[in-house]
Amino acid sequence: MEQRKNWYSPAAEAYNKVRPRYPQDLIRQVVEVAQLSTDSEILEVGCGPGTATVAIAPLGCSTICLEPNPDFFRLAQQNCQQYPNVEIQNTSFEEWTLLAEKFDAVLAASSFHWSSPDVGYLKAAKALKDRGCLILLWNKELQPSYEVYQSLSEVYQVHAPSLDRYEDRETQEEILRGLAKMAIDSGQFKNLVSGQVVSEVTYTVDDI
Repeated sequence: MEQRKNWYSPAAEAYNKVRPRYPQDLIRQVVEVAQLSTDSEILEVGCGPGTATVAIAPLGCSTICLEPNPDFFRLAQQNCQQYPNVEIQNTSFEEWTLLAEKFDAVLAASSFHWSSPDVGYLKAAKALKDRGCLILLWNKELQPSYEVYQSLSEVYQVHAPSLDRYEDRETQEEILRGLAKMAIDSGQFKNLVSGQVVSEVTYTVDDI
């Protein structure tokens, strides 16, 4: 676990800069399905630099964010400065002292797969109020057109063969269904509601 806390440190600034944001259409769906309001209390697991946090924070919810990586923790503090309703703690979900039946929602954005299944689902269920929601978001890797991928593949094969892969939309949807099924198979949750939003992101040379 101690090693895992620093895995992303060398790329923290780049992650904060170029990681795709969560589309507002998706956030609106989350707010509607989970019935979130200004009075809601949210626990966010593995907030990273606050990529999803800043999308939810304008709603005015009281949010406690957990982030074990010290570099992400610092970036999240910077990114969430304007939201006094957001508290960020430099700790992992596993190490966090459970506040039982306190939260209307437990949110994890591209992070819950890092939690041990034996700990994560049970602890999330215990943290939730009756009829609370577990909100799991994932931002799947952006894929260029297949023609562009074929051109890039030659470069990847020379310099980074382990990164030479292409996931079409059907493959990505299957991966997401598998992640959702894990939550149901845990026996802690039911009434799964799922949805997907497709978005495009344009990067400039300066971004890279």
